[in-house]
Amino acid sequence: MTSITQQIPNYVGGISQQPDELKVPGQVRTAKNVIPDVTHGLLKRPGGRLIGSALSAYTTDSKWFHYYRDENEQYIGQINQDGEIKMWDCATGAEKAVTNNLPTTTAYCTYSRTSAGLVSVTWRPTGTDYAGASAEHPFKVGEIIKADFITGGANDGNYEIVADNHGGNYTVFKFYDGGSSVISGSFHVQIKSNYLYNLTDSDIQTLTLNDYTYLTNRNKPVSMLDNAATVNPARPPEAFIELKKVAYASQYSVNIFDTTTTTEVKTATRIKVASSSLDSDSTCPNVGTEILKVGTDGQDLTNVKQKIKVSLVTIGQTSAVNFFEDDTTRSYSLIYVPPAWVVNTYYQTGDLVQGESDNSRIYKRTGSAITSSGTVPVHDSGETDGWTAITTTTYTANSDVSSTQLYGGQACIEIADSRKIDSKADLDLTVAAWSTGNGAHFPFEIDSTTWDGMYATLTYVWKNNGDYSDHISRIIFRRTNGTNHTIGGNNVSSADDGALSTSNGTLAISRIGWGGHNVLPAGRADLYFRLTNTGQAVPDATGDNYSCSYTTTVDLLHGGSGWEPGDKIQIRMKGGVYVLEVEETSISKVQANLGLIRPAPTSFDTKTTVTAESILGALQTDIVAANSTWDAWPSSGETKDSVGVKLIGNGIYIRRDVATNFNISTPVGELLNVLTDSVEDVADLPKQCRHGYVVRINNSEAEEDDYYVKFIGKLKTGGTEGDDNDYLDGNGVWEECPEPGVKTTLDAATLPVQLVRQADGTFKVSQVAWDNRLVGDTTTVPEPSFIGKTVNKMLFFRNRLVLLSDENVIMSRPGDFYNFWPKSAITYTASDNIDISCSSEYPAIVYDGLQVNSGLVLFTKNQQFMLTTDSDVLSPLTAKINSLASYNFNFNTNPLSLGTTVAFLDNAGKYTRFFEMQAVLREGEPNVLEQSKNISKLFPNNINLIANSRENATIFFATKGTNKLYGFRYYQTGERRVQQAWFEWELSGTIEHIAMLDDALYAVVKNTGYTMQKFSLKLDDNSHTLVEDDTYRVHLDNAKTFAYTNLTYVADGDYTKLDHTAADFSGSGQLYAVAVSTSTDKEFNGLVSKVTTFEDSGTTKVKIPGNWTTSTAAKAFNVVLGYDFDMEVEFPTIYVTQQEGERFKSDIQSSLVLHRIKMSLGPTGVYKTTLKRIGKLDYNETFESVMADAYTANTVGIDKEQIATLPVYEKNTNLTLTLKSTHPSPATLYSMNWEGDYTNKYYKRV
Repeated sequence: MTSITQQIPNYVGGISQQPDELKVPGQVRTAKNVIPDVTHGLLKRPGGRLIGSALSAYTTDSKWFHYYRDENEQYIGQINQDGEIKMWDCATGAEKAVTNNLPTTTAYCTYSRTSAGLVSVTWRPTGTDYAGASAEHPFKVGEIIKADFITGGANDGNYEIVADNHGGNYTVFKFYDGGSSVISGSFHVQIKSNYLYNLTDSDIQTLTLNDYTYLTNRNKPVSMLDNAATVNPARPPEAFIELKKVAYASQYSVNIFDTTTTTEVKTATRIKVASSSLDSDSTCPNVGTEILKVGTDGQDLTNVKQKIKVSLVTIGQTSAVNFFEDDTTRSYSLIYVPPAWVVNTYYQTGDLVQGESDNSRIYKRTGSAITSSGTVPVHDSGETDGWTAITTTTYTANSDVSSTQLYGGQACIEIADSRKIDSKADLDLTVAAWSTGNGAHFPFEIDSTTWDGMYATLTYVWKNNGDYSDHISRIIFRRTNGTNHTIGGNNVSSADDGALSTSNGTLAISRIGWGGHNVLPAGRADLYFRLTNTGQAVPDATGDNYSCSYTTTVDLLHGGSGWEPGDKIQIRMKGGVYVLEVEETSISKVQANLGLIRPAPTSFDTKTTVTAESILGALQTDIVAANSTWDAWPSSGETKDSVGVKLIGNGIYIRRDVATNFNISTPVGELLNVLTDSVEDVADLPKQCRHGYVVRINNSEAEEDDYYVKFIGKLKTGGTEGDDNDYLDGNGVWEECPEPGVKTTLDAATLPVQLVRQADGTFKVSQVAWDNRLVGDTTTVPEPSFIGKTVNKMLFFRNRLVLLSDENVIMSRPGDFYNFWPKSAITYTASDNIDISCSSEYPAIVYDGLQVNSGLVLFTKNQQFMLTTDSDVLSPLTAKINSLASYNFNFNTNPLSLGTTVAFLDNAGKYTRFFEMQAVLREGEPNVLEQSKNISKLFPNNINLIANSRENATIFFATKGTNKLYGFRYYQTGERRVQQAWFEWELSGTIEHIAMLDDALYAVVKNTGYTMQKFSLKLDDNSHTLVEDDTYRVHLDNAKTFAYTNLTYVADGDYTKLDHTAADFSGSGQLYAVAVSTSTDKEFNGLVSKVTTFEDSGTTKVKIPGNWTTSTAAKAFNVVLGYDFDMEVEFPTIYVTQQEGERFKSDIQSSLVLHRIKMSLGPTGVYKTTLKRIGKLDYNETFESVMADAYTANTVGIDKEQIATLPVYEKNTNLTLTLKSTHPSPATLYSMNWEGDYTNKYYKRV
């Protein structure tokens, strides 16, 4: 047997659950409340410094989170299940004010509990009586809400419920109240909900960017708002006519329609001169050329009003030849003898006819215009069929008229006036008198009178439109008393000119009429032609006499509309009379039920200026007149909703006053550009338009390249931007816009919300102002793929906000974090949003992600993916997702960055596993290592809290509601990892939350209340320390510092009282007091005492044995009060080991008897060792830093280094060694040496 000694150089290898012979030297069975450090050895963990006092936290199970702003500001927050939030300052523990601006929706219901955990709910409208009618529950299936029983009684209280199924007016809910008892009967429930209502911690995910913390609820499906304010308004029925160019000899025509009904349009294509009546005088008096039009401007020919002219009527000559005379005895009459009523004749309102068979009565058409049918109207008993009898006079022949008088004995209207007439004023009085009484029924009225001193001219105009030329023989001007004169009647002097005359005066009718038509047919309009008549004097056969030989030509300039072959037109030019005949027409059928707009063509010569205003004005007038659908534009009070026909710049805007759509077309596309809701090319858009006008650009037959543009006019001076009423029509720009009727607005109530730190240090919770869809339709710009799904996590990557939803990764536009819509529907740009999905044969719902150098690592339940790009620019065209690995992921936790590697948890089995992913590159598979392999049964599978510090290379894990922390510490040097150690901490209460902020672990711990504790991995200015020749920690949990001035000595009982209630701090374990000097005199420095509590005037206070008081400022100190905790290290079985390369080999076949163990300790106060030996009593030994006879006055009882020797004399496999420290002083283990007798039992090893 050989004496042998070996050294374990350090104990920073942490816990290993491998068999002892497989453990690497430096690993242990138990490492509780320690922290392994490659520089300082295995240290007792730092104590927990109490931050502030007890937290006024929500007592229900809540989501906790932390917010790191900078090295000076860190916060921990709590989100209650009803969505309320509290925040605390990590430096002081002070609660910060939080303003919650999230909207809360409320509904009411009655319910009947039928079994544990289930409830049937009948919904009532908000705010109505509970006996009201049922109404569907407004919340979504799966939405987490809160129920408050408001009926009174034992069952009052808050219960959490989850919508489980929709059906009719009932919704079944799962109740999360423990389900231990059945609540029976019917109750009234008030349901409240906001975005942050939650059931479990993992429901709420957080992302902090500067002063903004975004809170995501994994249970809230995202939706688009669907109301009048959030849907891009559908445009009204509207159209725009743009004038492309001003042209002479052109008709600017449009067709407006809303049905497929067609209108027949006939246009003359050839006309000829059918006949003419010309003067053959050798002077050729009828030579000339003119451009003539049939019909008045913008009207059909049926709108022509004929004029009757009485001319050459003498005044001032002798009475025998003078018609109007300077004699008061003269009587002047105007007589009209209407024609007889005839079947199938068109009569207009105001026309006069002779009625009965004896023609003794006159009737006036007082009804609407008709074409006559049936029998002659009889009015013996008053009105019938729209005809009214009027008073009549029977005309009788006089000596001045031949016996063939046409009107002898026929009914007529005769109005007489007697006066002296020797001036135009007198003449006007007589004419006015003829318009009174029954004279008002004349179908014609005075147009003008003139007198040149000798001759008077009277011009009458027919009241109705149409051809009344055959009525000229029914009009008589007559003078009686004295010499009788008659102008008119049947004394026709010439059949050619249609004039009737006597020796004094001439009566004629000015007209352009139709052959034998009584009334111009409707619809003939706008026939333009150039008539040219040339002449030459030619001799007759004798050569003595000359006459004019004429050549007449006609050029059709514009064919008008409504013409039929055979239509004839009689016109006069230069004294000649011509009859033109339509030879040929063309027929087209157009849709124009709302308006066949055919204004007069523009001028055919340059004598008349053609302007855009005249063209557009004519169009506007004709459109308004075409149909009652179209209104004139309001002259004042115009708004964005005004309707009518409006001139805008070089075009006309038309908006219908009903909601029915219409269309518009033009046969002259080279002159006009017409549009309603779409054009084929952007070049077809007008340069001036109505503000707000929206047009679809079709581009091609495919819908995928359609897009929409909106006209934006100039803002009025002082106008409000965005208010459509404050923009001007006319000049402006076309901008891309969304399709009318498409949803544009994300429902902020269903999307992540923001918690914002304010400048005064308070916080505000509010909805995020998500950007709206600004372009496109559902085809070209589909809704983000998170619509209808829940958002699992928000991330930040490449200056984009990232939302993970279902299998999709949706990224905002870079730098525009709330914009998840593309900039344009026309093309992709590098600055557009990105919406891409993971492709896998398994469900690939993405729960989390982590940025690495080569991209964004995405985590699903059982796979990992990489979002990356092969380009320098991440864009919709370059983004791609590659599969990385197939490992399970605990989606209730978050992955970690360890600096250059990625780590994550898997809880697929009974225990949690911790994986580290190395060499995560854009291409290829990473190396995935299970770092928890050697503690495979240490981790429970319900780990849900993680805190990570890359600077301290330390990760903490915990299960909420337990008191145990699991730590993992690693140390990398170059490519070699020299440490990866597991250890455990036990805290003095159940853990609610943990966070690594800078170099400290913050933990929210629940005892009788909630406290925040700070565990500084590296010393800081606020750490509880003792300072001598070195600085030593005070290892107490829930530790709090009090100044010595708060101490009072009580002689009766010999104790020192701390004038603070013990309720200021709480914990488990033994309460200790440690004195820490703050001045030069260290008399009290390092005093340690267990303390107790006692009742003092109804308040629980702390009692420290002995007298700890002083009045000397130089001896000033602070008292650190806190609870002790156990540091425990259980060593593995000691074997003789040999190192072979990187591996160690333990000799388990040999016999080893240990004589003694020597532990090399660093800074250590009080500790205890325990040797457990099989078949023997445990051997316990407590060590203090110095022996009593070596104590130095006024120094702290801590040794910087020491060797502790333990006698053993036991076989190595029969003993277990444990090192413990349950004292405020530090404990540090550097290494261990052992000595013993070794034999290999004479086996030869091969």
